Amino acid sequence: MGVFRLNNNLEQQARSLFKSWFVDFDPFGNTMSADWKNGKLKDILKLKRQSIKAGENTTLPYLPIDVIPMRTFALTDFKPNAEAQSSLITFDKNDIIIGAMRVYFHRVVLAPCDGITRTTCFTLAPYNNEYLSFALLCCDQESSIDYAQSTSKGSTMPYAIWEGGLGDMEIIIPTPEVAKKFNEIILPMLRQIQNSYFENNRLREIRDALLPRLMSGELDVSNIEI
Repeated sequence: MGVFRLNNNLEQQARSLFKSWFVDFDPFGNTMSADWKNGKLKDILKLKRQSIKAGENTTLPYLPIDVIPMRTFALTDFKPNAEAQSSLITFDKNDIIIGAMRVYFHRVVLAPCDGITRTTCFTLAPYNNEYLSFALLCCDQESSIDYAQSTSKGSTMPYAIWEGGLGDMEIIIPTPEVAKKFNEIILPMLRQIQNSYFENNRLREIRDALLPRLMSGELDVSNIEI
């Protein structure tokens, strides 16, 4: 199975389990447990705004909003650090990154490493790491994207907002015990999706190293049987 198909399969499993647990409540007798709470997205996720100047840290990869893929957690590329020029913020590995500009494009990913993006994105982290998978899947819901869009500011270039916007979206918050069980199931899937970026990057580097040698005839593959 190719990496794209594998990632897609893992994502669909994660989304299906989220719906089963937290929309249909299948494992809980098809009803919300009495010890769960009604709350807001900002009760489990904090908005991070760690500013950084261009050239301040040249080792961090750059992730502008247009590089974040749509409707998948799997990042496939970064931009060179030198292209990071203005309105920059950092993110940490395992942060949830959401494209806030034109949020309807549905750009929601889990950072596979530390990096730099711009203020056109939300960078979010759970207050309790046991809620990471729940929070990511919650942000990924079409209803969440619709809510972020409906509370966006601006007409020609709408921006989702956190305070008074997506952060105030009402959600059901499961107990830490339930969130932990869900995380134990889903997080290995997310880790595999995260790691696919590094695997793809490694294969890309091998290809880029071999291709010139193949084109020049330095490497002879004519006798290889396929």
